Amino acid sequence: MEQDSKHSEPPASAQAVVVNDSPTQLRVLAKLVETAGLQPMVYEGAEAALKGMDPSRPPALIVTDVHMPGIDGWRFCRLLRSADYAAFSEVPILVVSATFSGDEPSHIAADLGAEAFLGFPVAEERFVAQVQTILHGSKARSLPRLLIVEDSRTYAGLIQRTFAGEGYQVDVARTAKEAAEAFSKTVYDAAAIDYHLPDGKGDVLLDRFQAEHPDCVCIMMTGDLHPELSLDWMKRGAAAYVAKPFDPRYLVELCVRARRERALMRVPKLLEQRTEELQRSEERLASVLQMQQEIICRYQPDTTLTFVNPAYCRFFGKTEAELVGTSILGLLPEAQHAGVREGLLRLTAASPARTYEVSYARPDGTTAWVEWKDEALFDAEGGVQEYQSVGRDMTERKRIEEALDRRMMALIQPLDNPAGIEMEALFNLNDLQRLQDEFAVATGVASVITRVDGSPVTRPSGFTRFCTLIRSTEAGRKNCLYSDAALGGAGADGMVIQMCRSGGLWDSGARITVGGRHIANWIIGQVRDETMPEEKIRAYAREVGVGEEELIEAFRDVPVMPREQFDRVARMLEALASQLSNSAYQNVQQARFINDLKRAEEQLLVSTERLATVMDSMDAIVSIADMETHDLLFLNEYGRKVCGEQEGTDGWRAMQGLGGADPVCTKDMLVGADGKPSGPYHWEHEDTVNDRFYEVRVCAVEWTDGRLVRMGVATDITDRKQAEVERERLEAKLLQAQKLESIGQLAGGVAHDFNNMLGVILGYTELALGQLTPAQPLYEELQEIHKAAERTAALTRQLLGFARKQTIVPRVLDLNETVEGMLQMIGHMIGEDIDLEWQPGEQLGAVKMDPSQIEQILVSLCINSRDALSGGGRISIETSEATFDEESSGVHEEAEPGTYARLTVQDNGCGMDPETLSRIFEPFFTTKDISQGAGLGLPTVYGIVRQNNGFVHVESEPGKGTSVHVYMPIHAAKAAAESGEGGGAARPALNETILLVEDDASLLTMTTSMLERRGYRVLAANSPGAALQLAIGHPGEIDLLMTDMIMPEMSGHDLAQKLKTIQPGLKQLFMSGHSDAALAQRGMLNEGGHFIQKPFSMKELVNSIIETLNDRSRG
Repeated sequence: MEQDSKHSEPPASAQAVVVNDSPTQLRVLAKLVETAGLQPMVYEGAEAALKGMDPSRPPALIVTDVHMPGIDGWRFCRLLRSADYAAFSEVPILVVSATFSGDEPSHIAADLGAEAFLGFPVAEERFVAQVQTILHGSKARSLPRLLIVEDSRTYAGLIQRTFAGEGYQVDVARTAKEAAEAFSKTVYDAAAIDYHLPDGKGDVLLDRFQAEHPDCVCIMMTGDLHPELSLDWMKRGAAAYVAKPFDPRYLVELCVRARRERALMRVPKLLEQRTEELQRSEERLASVLQMQQEIICRYQPDTTLTFVNPAYCRFFGKTEAELVGTSILGLLPEAQHAGVREGLLRLTAASPARTYEVSYARPDGTTAWVEWKDEALFDAEGGVQEYQSVGRDMTERKRIEEALDRRMMALIQPLDNPAGIEMEALFNLNDLQRLQDEFAVATGVASVITRVDGSPVTRPSGFTRFCTLIRSTEAGRKNCLYSDAALGGAGADGMVIQMCRSGGLWDSGARITVGGRHIANWIIGQVRDETMPEEKIRAYAREVGVGEEELIEAFRDVPVMPREQFDRVARMLEALASQLSNSAYQNVQQARFINDLKRAEEQLLVSTERLATVMDSMDAIVSIADMETHDLLFLNEYGRKVCGEQEGTDGWRAMQGLGGADPVCTKDMLVGADGKPSGPYHWEHEDTVNDRFYEVRVCAVEWTDGRLVRMGVATDITDRKQAEVERERLEAKLLQAQKLESIGQLAGGVAHDFNNMLGVILGYTELALGQLTPAQPLYEELQEIHKAAERTAALTRQLLGFARKQTIVPRVLDLNETVEGMLQMIGHMIGEDIDLEWQPGEQLGAVKMDPSQIEQILVSLCINSRDALSGGGRISIETSEATFDEESSGVHEEAEPGTYARLTVQDNGCGMDPETLSRIFEPFFTTKDISQGAGLGLPTVYGIVRQNNGFVHVESEPGKGTSVHVYMPIHAAKAAAESGEGGGAARPALNETILLVEDDASLLTMTTSMLERRGYRVLAANSPGAALQLAIGHPGEIDLLMTDMIMPEMSGHDLAQKLKTIQPGLKQLFMSGHSDAALAQRGMLNEGGHFIQKPFSMKELVNSIIETLNDRSRG
């Protein structure tokens, strides 16, 4: 924004301050000011003007130069516009300088805050017209305009006030969006841009500002500055950068300096504009000259050279004829050939050029360096037609860089190692030589700087022919070096003046030290006084082997200087040597400071990279966000993978799934009333978008710019959550299993005694019924007793089956045949009003299980289906094969991969709701009336199936019926056909002798009676010992041993083994009322022989005996 300077008509006595360091220009400008009607007040510098101007009577105009010693015109104008010189802030300024000319300097005037800019010399008419224009107020003054892009109100306000006090117009933008809008509407002279902004990065604004308004001076600000970032900014056009925190006055100084440098950079442009016609006319000549300076060649895609310029030929020491037609690779070591070819192949239309450095071995053994820029030239079809390479000889630059590196290494050597510190590393020898030469000319004495051992560092200045002659001989030179070394060594406490130990002339020397360490001597002398005799010189000439007359003649040419004058020169030397020592020490300290700073920056970079590496290696989302705006400031690699590569607000929203403050953890939870962090806060967060769970820990930490920010670490605990759910499921399953185990233990514990008692009841009832006719009154009552006992026995079997503890005799069965044999029985059981469908599967594999268990399963399922049907319906029984692999078996948690026989019982009854379905395998759970069931049907099915390594799957919906799928593993063997001999067909006893062993007296008596009634001869024993005695005492053959499994003296199996030594062909039929688990615990399962489970009926007993006696495989 421009402000009009409304100056009134100046009075006749109005003054104008004229400031210029050139006396000639000062006089000319004073005359021009007088011509314009003003009284000039002249000053040769800005500092004198500031002291001489009266604040109470400010001048009407200030005319100043730009380049002046001390306070130059840039700083002078800045001071005049600052609050420190408020009395002169409205005084118009006219800048007149010989540096610039033309129209472009109007921009310079704006940079300076001046009303106008004129080049010197300037015509009188133009100067007077410009002054009148300024004083009459028709010329508007542009105050420099600054845009501050900073989201911190405190920082922005402080910077704004400081710049306003220095005469700037200041606008503030707190976001990148606001800054872009402001920049599109207003032309700014400068912009101070924070790197971290709520909605983006400051370097994006830098690119935009430089593209839209290149003259705008952009200064970057950041709290986490590192070398790569600053270098990137400078490459992208930043004028400067500053690390937070900083003094705003430093930013003002930086801005002024950058604007001044930017203005100076316009000089070439000005000169180019003024000489445009000349450049056009000489364009071809300039091109040729340029080509002669650069090493240029062209070559085909196969690297064959087609053109070389003279500079190329000179560099490689060959003629054009020798080079054209050969390969460029011939000039390179063979190890570099592959790299050059690969680099050329990477050049494309999108990226047609590349820059690199190559070293060449010269014939003299030195190494030359060339920086090449290769460019691919394409034809109309887009193919590479030719390559052009332009090289720049970098050898000298490389040499200087290497020298600087060596100098830096020398400067940072410890001070207690003087051998490592040399004058060449501390000073520029050319500057040192020039100083020495000037000293010699000014004082009239010879001068040289030597090392501590006397060897020269510089070339001698003003050396006399006398000393040169002496040094021409070995003896004389040795004496001179000894004398020079002594001058430095003797003067530990100051300067030394003594007669030369070689030629006898007056010499003086002073030490040059670094931090108290002696590193060199500055020696002067080669003067004489009139008292020195020539005879002594003749004698010394003979001593060192120099011609006497020639040395005498040279001696007479040695300058004559009184001792007092030489003393003054020596004191001057001492002062200069002391100054050099101080400068040397400062150079060392500065080099060490630079080295320490560089090392600190490298360590900081390593530390930052290490911290970033640690954070990026974490399998958790690590984020840092602004406490107030919630804008994301940092997100580690894991977080970027989860949330995407967004930054700022978008990144925060992506990470949180929402915008704004976190409702779970607010600022008040992280920051106490005292403004300090109050400790970490953690909770569990469910990401419903990604279906993940996170454990979040958040705390307040101090950011690089001093503000408190929120740091969060979100660890994915989805697997742990799923494991917890799985653990709860398994715990529930374990609890259920423990319940079943308890019931099973209870059932198994009472099974033996219970079955023995039931066996007695059933047996005697059958015996009693066998002695009565149905017409007798007692017959019906005994039948009821028999039925009740059978139901009790069935209930006991259900309990053992449910608990998987019943004793079983597995066989390989054809499931279809087994089921088909039960259909008639099941049809009678479900009633005629229900349709029974049978759908056998084809080529169904065999299963191995106890046939009675299949009967239990099928009966239980069909009874449940019958009870679910009211008023008729349909029950379907179906078999099929099902195969499960690793993936599909996971659908059923109890399924193992493999092939199964599937038995399905399906009805179209009332079905079940999900709650009922979840409890169907619980023991004693039933939806029936207490008189209809005990709730053990499906639990028994489940127990039997699991006992045989199968599983059950139930599908049901209210009103849609129920399907129960029983899966049993397919057995590899084929089902055995029923043998006619072992089919259990009733046959009369053939007078077989049975040894019956039972420790329960009632059961022993009852079983004996049942067997004798069937025609068997029975040897009854109530213990294993008694059985052995009977077997030993029996004169004939015993056909069958029928023994209880568990008895006090020994087991039934052990008894059978002992009896076989007495009766080798003895068959065995074992019986027990214990559960399968109890027998297994005693190791009595699968030990050979047949088995019958107590309680048993007479029919079951006889069938088992016949089957055992007919079995030829045992005995």
